[in-house]
Amino acid sequence: MKEAASTVIGLAAAALPVAVFGALTSPGLGGGLDADIVELSFLVAFFYIYSLFFALLLALPLFLLLRRFGLVDWHTSIMAGFFIGTTVAILFIGTGWHEWAAWMSFGAIGAFSGLIFWTVWRRGAAI
Repeated sequence: MKEAASTVIGLAAAALPVAVFGALTSPGLGGGLDADIVELSFLVAFFYIYSLFFALLLALPLFLLLRRFGLVDWHTSIMAGFFIGTTVAILFIGTGWHEWAAWMSFGAIGAFSGLIFWTVWRRGAAI
């Protein structure tokens, strides 16, 4: 698979955990652990649009920058994902120190998404 295709597929795959996390942690929007599968599916699709937007806005330029310097590896992908996750959390939640737990949860999901991106990108580039 060509690198461009694996990059696009990797970004698409990396946006999915964020969307699922958003749907599962939004009972006020009809989601949450008690929601039925149809409501969760719509919420995942809703959050996926925003997640993919931030992946294209923040993750793609950062990936291109890291790739230019030959720094794309699993640990830099995890760190970049954590950085992007916490940046998005600060944009949406705010900068108060009492919000650090939300920053860390967004950062953890971002780190997981970064690892997913790297795995898909690396596998695709090797084919």
